[in-house]
Amino acid sequence: MLSRGIGFRFVPRLDELSCSWWSGAELHAVDTTCLEVVYNLKYRKQRGEGSYHEMLVVLQVGVTQQKYYSMIRQFTDDIQRDVAGQSKDLAAAPGVGYQHQYTDEELRIKAAAGKDWLNSEIWTDIPTRTVTERTHDYKKKDLSVEYIEELPVFEWNLSEQADTIGGLVCTPATTQFRGRKWMVWFTPEIPVGAGPWKFNGLPGLILKAQDSEQDFVWECRHIEQKAVPIVYYKVERQVLTRPRWRRYMRQIHEAPLTMLGEGGNYGFVHGDRRIGEDDNWTIPYNPIELE
Repeated sequence: MLSRGIGFRFVPRLDELSCSWWSGAELHAVDTTCLEVVYNLKYRKQRGEGSYHEMLVVLQVGVTQQKYYSMIRQFTDDIQRDVAGQSKDLAAAPGVGYQHQYTDEELRIKAAAGKDWLNSEIWTDIPTRTVTERTHDYKKKDLSVEYIEELPVFEWNLSEQADTIGGLVCTPATTQFRGRKWMVWFTPEIPVGAGPWKFNGLPGLILKAQDSEQDFVWECRHIEQKAVPIVYYKVERQVLTRPRWRRYMRQIHEAPLTMLGEGGNYGFVHGDRRIGEDDNWTIPYNPIELE
């Protein structure tokens, strides 16, 4: 049971888990986009069942770097950076806080971007052909838990049929990768061998992708050729191997009290109920990669 004097963390719902912010990140422009693609991602927290959650994700393609990220996650980090920066100026006035004033454009983004429970940012370094997957830590602010691997090789099987998505002629292709079967639709009319998540290696931009169980479905919402900075949020890094990173993510969901309780120093509160160490609290976990 929880001891007296223990610290507590609030849990809004027992099936949710919120990660910490990168509010103190240093921003570095590491490349410039030649293409930016916004996808709508539908995903389910439980494999093969349950309702869909939706969010907007962004793929930025540059000369040396590609960045795939959650629009709402980066938006939240930016807001928290503003709050943290402005609050420093109020430190001399006890009891005075700073509240971010949303612009009309920010309110539109917040309303459209959805809610992110996937917590993943993927960088592709084109010259070295490596991929870095970064995750906001669930306990500590301004900490990235990440791993680096070689750019995955997808063995694509192309179809002879043609479809049209958003007025662009597309070719379907299928592959099997790390426990899931995938079908994608790419357009040779945009000869960029990229797509959402880690997909790569096709002679055209991927406009739609889904696994055979339709747990994850990406659909292109917007494509724009423009030159804007690709920004890297520099925070403290904890670099793991891929197997250790996968164990970390699974344990965070399957044993949150063990992972986040810091040896019994913290418990959790849901509504007016304390969640004790003897509670069987788990968070639904349906990873994109099953192997």
